[in-house]
Formats: sequence, structure tokens, C-alpha cells
Amino acid sequence: MELKTVRVLTALCLALLCAALPGGAPAAFAQDDFPLRPFYPSVQVIDTETLLGIYADAIIVDVRSNFEFDVARINKAVNAPLAYGGILRILERLRTRDGSAPLVFYCNDPACSRAFRAAQEAVGEGWKNVFVYDAGVFAWIAAAPDKATLMGNSPASLERVISPSLYRKHLLEYPDFELAAYDSSALVIDIRDVYHRDYEPKLQGIRNIPMESLLEAVTNRIWTEKRLLIFDSDGSQSRWLQYFLQANGYTDYHFLNGGVESLDHARQTRRVEVDSASVTFSQHQLQALLTDDGFGDLERRLACFVAGRIRFDNYAMLDREEAEALLGVDQARLFAASDRLAEKGWLLYTRVNGSLVYRINPRLAWKGEMAGKVWMGRVREFEKALGR
Repeated sequence: MELKTVRVLTALCLALLCAALPGGAPAAFAQDDFPLRPFYPSVQVIDTETLLGIYADAIIVDVRSNFEFDVARINKAVNAPLAYGGILRILERLRTRDGSAPLVFYCNDPACSRAFRAAQEAVGEGWKNVFVYDAGVFAWIAAAPDKATLMGNSPASLERVISPSLYRKHLLEYPDFELAAYDSSALVIDIRDVYHRDYEPKLQGIRNIPMESLLEAVTNRIWTEKRLLIFDSDGSQSRWLQYFLQANGYTDYHFLNGGVESLDHARQTRRVEVDSASVTFSQHQLQALLTDDGFGDLERRLACFVAGRIRFDNYAMLDREEAEALLGVDQARLFAASDRLAEKGWLLYTRVNGSLVYRINPRLAWKGEMAGKVWMGRVREFEKALGR
């Protein structure tokens, strides 16, 4: 294993152990426990004691997903998921670039890079007084439970922080996960986003349940008599889902350790069949897009480029560098055009590592026929996501 990987994993384990300490006092971090700092020399960091001292004046930004934010957060934090894109627009609503109030980004623990990436982007765009609290949310809960929320409750209860040992107790390696799936009481659930489902384990009866629907079912306790076998892409979501399972009385559940990415694709997975239906365009909506005076040629080309590549329930996943080359633009122009299309409600997009995941307005383009309950349901979901 590479040294960098070992250091990151070590820091993650230390952060989790800190979160589980009894008595509310965080463990002291040594410099080596913060493996990401050398990679972001232009970003200032802030420790727990200092953040406590400026807490009343600071603008605190949580760059994690909505799901993680709902589980655990610093009380006054604003949720601005880095993966959703457009974080700079959110910052503009919070503070001017040269404002004096400290602008503090945080995520999970010292091994989480999202806060550093967001802070670096802000610094690069001219924001002053920018900091990263890289100890992370669990260190904050241990130090200041009265200024933290865990599972909707504040002060955060340290007793409700899930220990590393309890998490490991519910992890299964693939051979055991596969064996458990044969149990008649087992329910095998894939909680990945649709655009991550290129491959799936070679198991029967897999149910694809989006996280929002799964949480609703868990909260309503409809599967308490079932054995839940849950997997995601890389195991990162199971840590957070466990809080909801524990809070709602579930005890017989397990997660696939490492998710689908840990499996041998040749022996343990199969490719997910993709719907072969063609993409349908609404001529009326397409005309409105093409004649919108607020758009330039790039926005129109990008919208058609993305819509023509729809797959997986009106999502399109593009390699960013490939898209830049095909459209003849750089990263900044590609993001700016995507932001303008999102502002007008033609699409939503997310940055996932080196890819861009677009969700197309079903009223503009749809893989299949623009009619029926499924299409209308996706229209309502999209408009809800737009806040309409």
C-alpha cells in the first residue's frame, strides 16, 4: 500500500476514535494526523480551540452532502455540498470577497479533502479570511456538543456517536455478504446513485432504492423483521446510514465492506443492462432553449451535447476533459455554461472526481416517451430539486 494511502487511512481511524471518546474531550492531534495540509499550502487551517473562540463571528460552511449534514453538523453551519457545483454562488450570498468575518470550511475528518478543495477554490477567486477546520465534525462534537447537532438533536449526545467497533461489527466481506443474500429473510439493497450503476454484484433480487426513499422506509420501520444487506459504491455512505438504522431500532443489517468498487469485476460483478430507448426532445422546449437571448452558442451546444447522452433515468455522465475537448472549451468556461443552464432550469449538475453528472430537465429531453406516470414523476422530482 502506498505511504500516502496509509497516512490517510491512519488519520481517518484516529478521527473516528476521537469521535468515540467518552467524556466529551477530543484527543489531541499531532501534526502528522493532518495528512492533507502539505497539499494545500495556500489554505489557512484553524484548530478547535481557535474556532470556538471565533464561533460567534465566523461563517461556517459544511461542504458535505445533504445526507451527511443531516446526520451530524456544526450548529450554525450552512450546507453547500461541494459535489453539487456552484459553491461560489452560495459564498456570494454569505459574504463579500473582502469581508472581515472568518469564512471556515469543514467536512468529516482530517482525511476528508472536500473542505480544502472548496477553500482553495474560494481563495483562488479572491475571497479573504478563508480557513479550513480539518479536525472535522466529529472532533467538534466531542469538544463542543452544545454547538453541534447529531441526528436532529442539539446538544449532540456523545453516547449516540457510533464507535468504530460497532461500525466494523456490521461490515461483511463479499463471500459472507453473498452467503447471507441466500437467506429468505434477506433484502439486498443497492443505494448507489443511478449514474454509479454500471456494475452490480452477481446476486439475485437486488433492489435499487434511492437514499431518500430508503430513509423514509427505515424511518417508518417497515423492514425491521428483515435482514438488510446494503451496498454502495465504495462504503462511504454506509457509515452515515448506520445512524438512521440504529436510531430506528434496526439490529439485523450489514454493509458490503468497500462497496462494489472492492469487488473483482471479472468474477463477482455483472454489467447493468442499459435501457435502449432513444432520447426524445420536446420541440417546443428545444425552440425555447435555442432562442433564449440569455444564452450564447456554448450554452446551446452544451445542452444538446448533454441531452444526447442521456442514460440511467435522465442522467448523463461525462468525462470532464473529454467534454472540454469535444466542445473546445476550458474548465472554467464549461462550469460557467453549466451554471447558466442550471440557473435557467434546463439541467442540474454535480462534479464527481474527474466527471460531470448532469440531470436533464425531463420536459426538454427524455429517454423514452414523454408521457405516463414515470415521466410525470420525474418531472415533479426535477422541479422539486429546482425549488419550484
